[in-house]
Amino acid sequence: MLRSDGRIRTADKPVNDHIVHMAMDIGTLPGTCHLHMQFHTVLGDNDICVAVSSPAHMQPLIVAYPSTQVVLLHAAYPFTREAVYLTNVYHNVYLDLGLVCPVISALGQLEVMRQALETAPTNKIIWSTDGHWWPETYYLSSRQSRGVLYQVRSICTPDVQV
Repeated sequence: MLRSDGRIRTADKPVNDHIVHMAMDIGTLPGTCHLHMQFHTVLGDNDICVAVSSPAHMQPLIVAYPSTQVVLLHAAYPFTREAVYLTNVYHNVYLDLGLVCPVISALGQLEVMRQALETAPTNKIIWSTDGHWWPETYYLSSRQSRGVLYQVRSICTPDVQV
């Protein structure tokens, strides 16, 4: 399939599935230095069918390759809770919060961060700026992420007076 930007995207599901399974197999080989697979999950592309993009659809793949680390990018937004569930239940699944800041609104950023910290083990939450095109996106993402993390921490750990 030719995209509007002139790049080619393989849109044949059996071919894509075969390539993913081959890559997941490579991630299980001894000596691969803990290779991980990153999966782009919804946020950021306009040619993804949202109706079939929940990371919950990946559960059979995650179960089939327990030795391969799986990173769900962009907090799987708008399916953050499903991604957090997978991160909590499976030892090989991680959640990356990149692109949430600065792409979605301040309230949305707060909700995504809250959902991530609600259930996911904190050592399985990855932060990245996913800054691209302009250097300012790195700075803006860093600034907003720190502010949101501070707000969520303040909400989740209110001062207790005795």
